[in-house]
Amino acid sequence: MSELSGDRLIALARATDAKSRDALLLALGDLCAERSFGTGEDAETAEDVFLRLARNAELAVRAELATRLAATPWAPRALILLLAHDEIEAAEPVLAGSPVLREADMIDIACQLGHAHRRALARRPGLSSKACEAVARPRECDVIRVLLANPSADVHEDALRHCTAAAEAEPGLWSAIVERDGLSEDVVHAAYRAVGDALKDAISERYPQFADLLAGEADAAVESAKAARGPGMSANERLVEELYGAGGLTEDFFLEAAQDGRINLFELGLARLCETDSWVIGRALDRRGAAAAALAFHAAGLNSRYCVRLVNALTRAGRLKGGLNTDARRDCACAFTEHTAHSALAALRRLGAEA
Repeated sequence: MSELSGDRLIALARATDAKSRDALLLALGDLCAERSFGTGEDAETAEDVFLRLARNAELAVRAELATRLAATPWAPRALILLLAHDEIEAAEPVLAGSPVLREADMIDIACQLGHAHRRALARRPGLSSKACEAVARPRECDVIRVLLANPSADVHEDALRHCTAAAEAEPGLWSAIVERDGLSEDVVHAAYRAVGDALKDAISERYPQFADLLAGEADAAVESAKAARGPGMSANERLVEELYGAGGLTEDFFLEAAQDGRINLFELGLARLCETDSWVIGRALDRRGAAAAALAFHAAGLNSRYCVRLVNALTRAGRLKGGLNTDARRDCACAFTEHTAHSALAALRRLGAEA
């Protein structure tokens, strides 16, 4: 403190020239950023001057001071708390990074102040689990989106409960939620029920430990469809059962059924070989066309060499739209090269079971 004595600091603080006082405040900020004022009387005097000057400074000056001191671990605590509770222009730099703030400070700010302050806290590196819960508690979608995008935030069960509740009102949040590591079974379950096909695949790949749970979701949807359809077996279903028993569900059978326009018979036969419901096959074909057909052919154990002919036959019959364009050919090839029969069936069931 040799450059500025305590008495000199107080004298400057009493100056009536606002421009000089603002310049003094920022100069003190630079000095503090370089080195600690230590402890004792001089440090107390410096803190007192800081507070006097900051309370009377314009917002732009306070914001600049906050930027200069945001990374300073020895910045006066009372000053940092003053700035953290200030308008967001001054508060944001210290909320987002000041090491002086404690967990209890951040929880109080998240609970007592507004949306903008929570948003600034949400991007703070290393945000603790309790602070994350406080930030997420109001369930503000844009705040939660920032929080979920913060890789070092400790977003665990309590915070995720608020995140999933917000996602029920704003489904776009689910994609951010499923990108997080360490989701619980309940959160994965809720996400799987809420999202579309692409995210279902992403969830299954990211959380293979919950494969049985996710497969159960598809099974439940299929069983619900069966119950809605009612009991009894149609003539086509009886024919498929007879052909299945006689080994007659071959590539030639499916090609002939498609060419004759007997689409119900075609889908029932595929469902029998895939050991799923024809509703799953139909819904999957509706959603993904040739790509879903190729998954079904692979899952059913049909020869990949028949894929193009079968897709073309289904297209001519009016069951598939678009035919085998470049994208469809690529998807058909991927169904056989990037999947086992088992994983092709799992992907098909996810497509078909989505309501």
